[in-house]
Amino acid sequence: MDTSSDQAVDSPAVNQNPTPSTSAVPAAAAQKPAPMASTSRPQAPARNARFGNIYPIEGLSPYQNNWTIKARVTQKSDIKTWSNPRGEGKLFNVTLMDDSGEIRATGFNLVCDELYPRLEEGKVYYISKARVNLAKKKFSNVNNDYELGFERNTEVEEVSFIFKKESPSGTSPHVYCSATKLPICLLSSTILWLWTPWKV
Repeated sequence: MDTSSDQAVDSPAVNQNPTPSTSAVPAAAAQKPAPMASTSRPQAPARNARFGNIYPIEGLSPYQNNWTIKARVTQKSDIKTWSNPRGEGKLFNVTLMDDSGEIRATGFNLVCDELYPRLEEGKVYYISKARVNLAKKKFSNVNNDYELGFERNTEVEEVSFIFKKESPSGTSPHVYCSATKLPICLLSSTILWLWTPWKV
């Protein structure tokens, strides 16, 4: 009787540490990260064929020269003029916004004449080669320590969006460019188009 009682006590102890089954190995292996995850690099700024790296507005500073932002014009002022003993002039300003923040930009005199008709509220633009200055807080309520000064060589290009629109007959879609509102090209169900950069 003592032997049977010892076997009854010992048998659960053996079952508490079962030998791992081969079915558990694939599950453990599936939990391991993919090999590429350990060698991934920090995400680089987006690139544009014409302007190069696209920087977020919050990343701009006076210490950078070669940058481009992709931003929407959320506010555009009227042209303002001034006259004083030192001379006279005119200016306008816009507020630019992207996913990272917003910044105020100002153009004076000849630059005002050049860029004022080209910048419209609600539209998105690539903007580069503007001067980054410390913000004059008394003239702006934009939440940014810096502001942009448009210059003669500042480049501004409207971002064009490609979209499809059904043809009147309903047979096949046409492809339109938001800048021109004209069909680009259509061959059966395959869209063939050649993009050429242009200024707004």
